[in-house]
Amino acid sequence: MTHVRRAFRLVALIVAFHAAAAGSAAARQPAPGPMRALQKLAEKQGHPEAAVKDLKNFDFEVPPDVEAAAAGVTPQALRKAIEQDGPLAARLATARGKPLSSDQTRRIGDAERQYARSRESREKKYIRDVAQITGLPESKLRKILVGSQGRPTGTKKALAEIEKSLGRRLAVGDANRFTAARDEFLAACESQRKSLARQVAKTAGVPQSVVWELVR
Repeated sequence: MTHVRRAFRLVALIVAFHAAAAGSAAARQPAPGPMRALQKLAEKQGHPEAAVKDLKNFDFEVPPDVEAAAAGVTPQALRKAIEQDGPLAARLATARGKPLSSDQTRRIGDAERQYARSRESREKKYIRDVAQITGLPESKLRKILVGSQGRPTGTKKALAEIEKSLGRRLAVGDANRFTAARDEFLAACESQRKSLARQVAKTAGVPQSVVWELVR
């Protein structure tokens, strides 16, 4: 293990040298070549935890895949979890390759349900705001503004569907108000998603980037 740590240190020092050469503004963003060398060394030696520790010691950002590997989450397991249906806790267990405790499962389930309620509330407000702008019924707008997978419809597509339903072009002011309402909704959803990812990551003992991939 000692020779592995020395190798990590050597590559990390190379990373530090390249970052310093690039200037203080980029000090926390190591050059991609040396950084990849450190990552590949970690993968080869099977000690991604050492790579994470060394990168943090040199005040560098840790690549999400290296951080995930250090937590025992392989790319294959993460892909399987992303494709899996069911509660977030069950998909996290798949990503980790081992089950969560009953307490972790309960806490994650509670957080996911709270997230779903908040998301539904935000979605209702978004639809209500667009109904006031366009005059279209909320029941119709729900089908236009939210896709079958629960994801918000893109701005251009949604606007086209709204105008098709109206049988006319929206006035510039109304189109701008619609875009502002959609941007507000997306920003709120992203904030809620980040909050859930932070909470669940702490509970499950996995990187936030892993949870972020699984939150729907």
